[in-house]
Amino acid sequence: MTTASKPKLFKSIKAEIKRLDDSYTSAQYNGLLAELDHYLQANPEHSEAAAHKLKLLQKEGNEGAIRDYRKSLVHHFPKDAKILQLACQQALNAKEREEAARVLQHLVACDAPAKVLLPLQEKQAALLGNNREALSLVTRGLEAKHYNSPAVALQRKLGYAVALRNPNEGLAAFEDLMTLAPDTKTKSFQKLVELLYLEKPIDEVATQLQTLNKRYPENPSIAYGRLVHYLSVADYENALEVVKSNWDALKINYFQKILKFCDSYYPEGAVKLKELDSAALRENPKHDAILARSELHAGNIERAKRILHDSPDIPELASYKEWVFQIPMQEELLRPPLEHAPLDDCYFSPKGDCSATILVFHSSTGGIGLPVRAFDYFLARLGLSAIYLRDSPKFFYYKGITSLGHDRPSTLAKLAEIIRERGSEKLYTFGFSAGATGALRYGLELGADKVCAFSPGTTAEFTLNGPEIRGRAATAKVFGDFTADDLCMRRAIDMAPKPTDVSIYYGPDQEFDAMHAEFLRGAARVTLKPLKGFAGHGSLEEAVRRYGFLNILRQEFSLEGG
Repeated sequence: MTTASKPKLFKSIKAEIKRLDDSYTSAQYNGLLAELDHYLQANPEHSEAAAHKLKLLQKEGNEGAIRDYRKSLVHHFPKDAKILQLACQQALNAKEREEAARVLQHLVACDAPAKVLLPLQEKQAALLGNNREALSLVTRGLEAKHYNSPAVALQRKLGYAVALRNPNEGLAAFEDLMTLAPDTKTKSFQKLVELLYLEKPIDEVATQLQTLNKRYPENPSIAYGRLVHYLSVADYENALEVVKSNWDALKINYFQKILKFCDSYYPEGAVKLKELDSAALRENPKHDAILARSELHAGNIERAKRILHDSPDIPELASYKEWVFQIPMQEELLRPPLEHAPLDDCYFSPKGDCSATILVFHSSTGGIGLPVRAFDYFLARLGLSAIYLRDSPKFFYYKGITSLGHDRPSTLAKLAEIIRERGSEKLYTFGFSAGATGALRYGLELGADKVCAFSPGTTAEFTLNGPEIRGRAATAKVFGDFTADDLCMRRAIDMAPKPTDVSIYYGPDQEFDAMHAEFLRGAARVTLKPLKGFAGHGSLEEAVRRYGFLNILRQEFSLEGG
């Protein structure tokens, strides 16, 4: 091959790689790879060709082959900044911390410019969980104009500020982002609004959001931020107005969120919201599931089933249909169902023939993992009497239930009295999320026969460092009156007045839920029940879908019949 023909041949190969779209065949891919390999055997020092091979390997997604070739390139071109930059970026994207650090060292050693180094150092800091360092680096990089896509970098900056609970830095990043790219949608803004609500006076938050909305009236993220704010302060009428006035921008996810809150706290708003019409919503696969859930909240079980029965057979609805069609028919119930789900912090189902009482703990968002009225149908099918409890101040039930006592000991005493008066021979507790934390704590302290907890919090340490802003803030508030030992479920198990069996369901691929569950591994009479392959927080709905709720209730509480 002549010297003149080398660039011509590589230029031809490069053009073919560029034309390779997502519909390429294995034969096309393998043919190009073979051509490139042949070229590199004859021209092993051509770094641009080597970089193109690395990019080509990435198309096929063979992580082992990519990793091996990337390492060989770093070894062969230890001072080529472009090769090292590409290798480091790939290692960071693959979350390979050690390799990324090693390649970064090569880049520093070969005096790579700050425009190359700083963005990579920022992403490495984020990968290591050092949000403070990442925030500092991205700020410096933006000031020095080191980013090819400053709007993307600003979105990361907003995310770091939220993670660090720094609302002022977050607001500044968001305003810079809106100035640069006013149509940008960013999920981090929702978390920023939650953070503002926790860190600043409510009136100040409302004013800031109104100001942003006037400046950028077309941006759906800001409208969503206002919606989150109104939901956070339980102003459901204004939340509904935000939805109505931003109907085209808000679309399906926002419709789902506001309808869910209206179902729980503002039924009149739910009716108004369902009267709004949108072809885009009707065409969305999630629409029927959202409407069905709302009917379940209202106790219209058969109407919800009809909606789903008439809906298309598509994957997006399959799992929802699976559990909704399990809800018993009214004529099968062994006691009357709840007529409505009040906002009281303690309310009772009609009494059943079963000699057991079950305490059901609402989560911090007001739900119990399933719509309450639908949930009660399952209990009614087995004749179980239920006492439903809410933690209105949102302290994970550690400070008691307001209508029952001024603190937890007085609440526990009142509950014990109620249970005695009802003549219950068995006591069970049940909860999801923050409600599962209440079910664990109260079940242990009341000497329950069984506790069934879905995705509970078991130690304040994990919640304080967890990803959920409201959970961190609530735990921080509780910490003001309790010690870490007071909030430790392992210690609660050791100090329980009598042995209590505990079942914990959780998604093992949901990092923080798994950490909380594993914290109790090996504790006396605790059984962990991971939902293999599940990465979400909604473990109750997932368990119901997989195993059937009646089956779970019978198994956990040793119930016969039904």
